[in-house]
Amino acid sequence: MIYSLFLQIISQWEDLNMQKVSVLLPVYNGEQYIARAVESVLDQSFKDYELLIFNDGSTDHTQDILEKYRVCHNVRIYADKNKGVAKTLNRACSLARGKYITFISHDDFWLPYKLATEVKTLESCSRKIGVAYSNFYQFYEETKGIHPKFLAQLTRRQIREKCAINISSALVRRSVLDRLKEAQGYIFDPTLQDCMDWDLWIRLDQICDFKHIPQLLSYYGIHRKQMTRGFSHGVASWKLHLKWNGFDPRFFVNSVIRAPLRNMLGRSIR
Repeated sequence: MIYSLFLQIISQWEDLNMQKVSVLLPVYNGEQYIARAVESVLDQSFKDYELLIFNDGSTDHTQDILEKYRVCHNVRIYADKNKGVAKTLNRACSLARGKYITFISHDDFWLPYKLATEVKTLESCSRKIGVAYSNFYQFYEETKGIHPKFLAQLTRRQIREKCAINISSALVRRSVLDRLKEAQGYIFDPTLQDCMDWDLWIRLDQICDFKHIPQLLSYYGIHRKQMTRGFSHGVASWKLHLKWNGFDPRFFVNSVIRAPLRNMLGRSIR
């Protein structure tokens, strides 16, 4: 009886001292964009969060830029040798203390009410909803062009067939990530070098429901150096599509041939 009461008190104390949200930011050679991403988190109207930044072996001036944020009470900075995004994010998840977890890529940035809106959504939802995701802007770095990306309430088939959810525009319950890790041994598949976010959405969709937020809350930075614009990304996305959906020649042509050529030439190929 006394022991049970003691555990209950400890549990309540931990809840009181736990941040509501853990924001996980991995970065590799992001000196051009990292300050913008960090500042967009610090400018959030919702303040009950911790920001964990993981410098994944950058060889540019990323670490120098990050040092000025050590004075922020809710920011923790980690630096290690390069391990890749999936392994870095798995480590980040293991160190996160929030009830909810969200991610931001170093070349993306948020509108000031992003966290407040997503937290309010999950707080008001059934616990069957494990992921809340919102609309976002596509931001073209070279031209400064902005294109709104409107999503919808995605079906299970749609989640499996295409990575429509930008990882920087979603909020996830910590509990469903813990369940995923307990069942499969990891949160992000450490064998993947690309498309690990899409793989995460597919696997999470098997254990929880998703909730669409019909608001534009973040910016997805698009530039020539990013991982998602190369031939290797097209191959990785095709392999993942093949794993979950079987062979589809149309997807192969679009992801492995058309998309890389379109990105390389900078114009639409039809």
